[in-house]
Amino acid sequence: MKFTVAIPTHNNTIDDLKKSVYSAADVGFDDYEVIISDTSDNEDNYNFVVGLIKEQAWDNVFVFHNDSTWSMWDNHNYLIDRARGDYIFFLHADDVVLKNALTDLDNLLKVFNYPNRMIVAGNSVYKSFKNDIERLQYPVGKLICGSDLVEIFTYGGLTPSGTLFSSDIKNIGGFIADSMILPYTDCWAELNCALNGFRMVITNDIYFIRESNGTKLKYGSDETMRNEYQKLSRFFDYSKSMIIINAALKTNSWLILKYFTFDDRFKKLIYKQSIRRFILHPYKNRRMRRLFYWHA
Repeated sequence: MKFTVAIPTHNNTIDDLKKSVYSAADVGFDDYEVIISDTSDNEDNYNFVVGLIKEQAWDNVFVFHNDSTWSMWDNHNYLIDRARGDYIFFLHADDVVLKNALTDLDNLLKVFNYPNRMIVAGNSVYKSFKNDIERLQYPVGKLICGSDLVEIFTYGGLTPSGTLFSSDIKNIGGFIADSMILPYTDCWAELNCALNGFRMVITNDIYFIRESNGTKLKYGSDETMRNEYQKLSRFFDYSKSMIIINAALKTNSWLILKYFTFDDRFKKLIYKQSIRRFILHPYKNRRMRRLFYWHA
C-alpha cells in the first residue's frame, strides 16, 4: 500500500471530525487507507465514525478508540505503528485534506524514485514553514538533508498535520513521546529524523487547509525543561548532541541551546560560545543574551 492518511483525534467536535474524515475518504486516489485513533474522554466520536463507515460503505477507513490519558505523541505513534502505507500523511481532526493531495504527492515522490527516509511538506493558507526555508536560502522543491536539515529544525518543527513521512519513521522511534505533551516537541522528533538520514522537500504546493503548519519553540520553567531534556537525551548521543548544538549556535537558536545546558557535558561550552558570539556581534546575536541572563 502506498499511502496512509493518519488522523489523531482527542475531544474534537463531531462537526470538525466529520469534515476531516470525509475529506480523507474522498481524495481521488486508489492505493491508500485512512486510520483514525480517538483518545477522547468518551466514545461519542468513535461511535460516530463507526456509523459513518457503515453508512458510506468505506472499506479503506478504520477507526480505533484508545486510552484518553495518552499524550498527543502517543496517539501519533500508535498511528505510525498501525499504518500499512509506505508513506504516512498526518491530518489532524480539525483540518481538511485537499482533493488531489495524494495524487500530487505521488507525482512528487515519483520524481525522486519513491525514496525511503523522506519528509514532504507543502505551503499553507495562513502561515508556512516555507518562509523559514527561503530565509535560510535553502531551495524550495529540492532535497535537503544532513547538517542543512539539522540547522533548519533548530528553528522549530513542522506540525505533523499536512506533513508526509515515509514509514521509516517507525524504525527510529517515531515521535518522541513518553509524557511529553507540549506540541513544540515535534522539532526534536524531526531533528532525530535528520540525524538518522532522512531527507526533506518543502514544496510550493498545498495539500491541506489549516491555520498554520509551523510550530515555534516555546519554553517553560527550568524544572519542566530539565525533565523534558532527560526524556530527549536518550535519543541523542554525545556526537549527535554536538551536531545539534553547533547548528543551534549557527542559527542563534537559544532555546535549543537552553535544553542542552541541563547537561554538564555541554553547559560550559554553550555559555562560553554564546557569550563570545554576543560580545563580538551584540546586534546580530542579541537573542543570545537570554542564555547569559539565565547563567547569571
